[in-house]
Amino acid sequence: MLNHYRLSREETAYRISENHYDPAFEAKTESLFAQANGRIGVRACFGLPSLYGKRQTYVAGLYHRAADTEVTELVNCPDITEFHLRTAAGELSPDGPFLKGFNRLFDPDTGELKIRMEFGLPDGRVLEVGEKRFASFASPELFLQEITLYARKGNFPDLVMVAAVNGQAVNEGVSHFSEVTCRVFGRKLISLHAALGDRFLSLLTLNLIEGKAEDASAFTLRRRGM
Repeated sequence: MLNHYRLSREETAYRISENHYDPAFEAKTESLFAQANGRIGVRACFGLPSLYGKRQTYVAGLYHRAADTEVTELVNCPDITEFHLRTAAGELSPDGPFLKGFNRLFDPDTGELKIRMEFGLPDGRVLEVGEKRFASFASPELFLQEITLYARKGNFPDLVMVAAVNGQAVNEGVSHFSEVTCRVFGRKLISLHAALGDRFLSLLTLNLIEGKAEDASAFTLRRRGM
């Protein structure tokens, strides 16, 4: 474990980093680099889909018993970090054949998580994908994620990005939410309202795009998510 992670010091703060992707350490890394502010807790899973990741988002005090035969547990809430990148060569994933470079860094002082992946496609094109996340202490119900795409070599007119609120990512074996309602406002805001007995969970995500991109954003309703 000590050989897999790197501890460095920059000025007065320490940084913990993972400089190569090893699926055997994925569950441990997601726990070690998890972000929480006393209200929201999010495991440090990749935004891109992974066979070995466990998407888990928790809200403090949100316990529920799904049925008489089940135990009361902390509810795993819908995931807001997932996104997909698709090209003509296939979908990009850390578990796929295109991953050429990788780094995941956690700053315990600021709570910021940074993930960088570099993908090399068979036609020679290279795409760098970056993520930054943090759970706000000033506004405990606020969680931010920034995704950057940088074409290091070649152009990517075939690149499609899909970002969503994934309501399927719930506790394994049982779904606590009895009803989920999704709405879209102004093609930028996604609202998800999930009933949990006599209580409810509300998520509101704002999607902003900067830089050159075709204005072809469209949301499609799927089961328990958008």
